[in-house]
Amino acid sequence: MRRLRDFGRFSNKEFLHAREGYNLKFNDLSAALALAQFKKIEERKNMLLDQQEMYVKEINEDKGMWKNLQFFSYHSGEIPLWTDVMAKNRKGLVEHLNKKEIFPREYWPSVHSNPPYQDQAKEGDESFPRASLIANNGLWLPNGPAIGEKEIKYVCDEIKTFYNGA
Repeated sequence: MRRLRDFGRFSNKEFLHAREGYNLKFNDLSAALALAQFKKIEERKNMLLDQQEMYVKEINEDKGMWKNLQFFSYHSGEIPLWTDVMAKNRKGLVEHLNKKEIFPREYWPSVHSNPPYQDQAKEGDESFPRASLIANNGLWLPNGPAIGEKEIKYVCDEIKTFYNGA
């Protein structure tokens, strides 16, 4: 571990590196910040779980909505860092929400579509269909400390408006 955290060295007196390593040194300021954040970890965990539950409850009130917007399931003990969904007509939904000053984020492109890895799949080849499906339809809904129950309800109402064609 010591070698990995310091460019592959055991100490700063080594100038030839025996193996690969990284610059992962942890200074006092970073440690103090981390300790302060750990004091809030239960509060943060509960907030993320509550937000996920609010989104699921609000969206699932509309019985047909599951055809358009699907939430990922989590195992007991897992905590969703973001509110992940698979969205039918993601582009249209994002455009609608943006007009309402709601800014979800589209998933990052799948790894095999990035230039360094494009040789892993031939043009038009669906070598990685699940990765492509998720990358092309996945969406992160707004969540975190800056959003509350009222805002989540507003986001959900606008999602329902989009899909119900109102």
